[in-house]
Parts: sequence; C-alpha cells; structure tokens
Amino acid sequence: MLNFETNLGNGGFQSSEIRSAYLVRYTFNDYQRPLDTLRQPTSYQYNYPYFEESGVTLASTEHSYRIVVPAAQRQYDITDIELSYEKGTGCCACDQLRRRKFKRDNVVVIADAPNAEGVILRR
Repeated sequence: MLNFETNLGNGGFQSSEIRSAYLVRYTFNDYQRPLDTLRQPTSYQYNYPYFEESGVTLASTEHSYRIVVPAAQRQYDITDIELSYEKGTGCCACDQLRRRKFKRDNVVVIADAPNAEGVILRR
C-alpha cells in the first residue's frame, strides 16, 4: 500500500490533489508500453491494483507503475516489486504479507511488517 500524506505541514497533499491522482501500469520498467490506466477510487478492492481514498495498493510483481498526481505536478515511478509472505497461523490460515520491496524513483524501499501495510508518498 502506498499512502498519500495528508498533513500539509509534513509535505502532504491537499484532498483535491489526491482526487486528481491516477495510476498507469506498464509492461516493463522502460515506461514505453502502457497496459492500462486506473482512475481512483475503485469500488472493488480485490482487483489489483486498486485505489482507496488514502492511497493505492499494488499486488503484482510482473509490472511497473507510474502514480501521477497532476494537480500537484508530481509523479512516482514504482519498479522491481518483490512481495514476501509467510503462512498465517491461528484462526486465519491466510498468507500474511511480511515484506514489500520495490524501487520508488530508482530508490530501494523496504517495508517490513507491521509497516508493510503502508509506505507514505509525500510531495
């Protein structure tokens, strides 16, 4: 999950800027062949990638993405996504996401649990 910072004093986005955001999914990291564009918010969160009011979730390691916030004149390139899971225990046997590793604008980002649930996007 990539979350938009909303605290303006902390480099956050205004609500109108977040509403302008969209996501482009690409075949490769060269950003030459777009597959599709997703405008937010999407209503069915089990289609990946998907937008929520607070951010975007990427669950595919097979593509690269560009998050564009035109009202803020910002964009973020997301490449080389690696997701690590471990087997769930107790009443929930679902696999649990333990680590997200990816490049944001060519900088490696690692989000381990419990912070694997979100990485903050700032201006």
